[in-house]
Amino acid sequence: MPLEPFDEYKLFVEDTGRTSDRRQTVNNIYLSVNSVLLGAVAILVQQGQLRSFLFLVVEIFIAIAGYFICNDWRKLITQYRKLLAFRFEQLRGLEATMPGSTKMYSKESEYKPLGFAGDKQGFFSIEIKLPTIFQVLYVAGTILFVAVTVLQRLGYVTQLEQWFFALFGR
Repeated sequence: MPLEPFDEYKLFVEDTGRTSDRRQTVNNIYLSVNSVLLGAVAILVQQGQLRSFLFLVVEIFIAIAGYFICNDWRKLITQYRKLLAFRFEQLRGLEATMPGSTKMYSKESEYKPLGFAGDKQGFFSIEIKLPTIFQVLYVAGTILFVAVTVLQRLGYVTQLEQWFFALFGR
């Protein structure tokens, strides 16, 4: 037995809300994973004091894992955006078939609050930057760790290290 248009609309709204919630949960999971990885790197730096090549190798593996995790995160963000855009398009289509509807999703898609310029602003533009920020941290941190470890092993960093640990404690 087919659903009435309004019942179908209500189910679709609820399911779209759950999909949006899953998107946020995915972001929270990836944000947590990256925070744990960066925390692990910080502990390794503190314990190894950038002297050990073994710590450096472990840090590099963590950075590589984090970098690829961020690639997956970015893909999921994009997939969820496309899925939700499709769902909102369908909801707007359902609204058009319901006489007397306020057509809220249709109105919302036309609304451009101050500071928003279509696809250039909004949640997605901020959300998609997070994986990139973490990737930059992984790459820059790895380059810095390798450089400091090599320079320290060659005896060039002792003064810098003393200054750094005096400044930030150790």
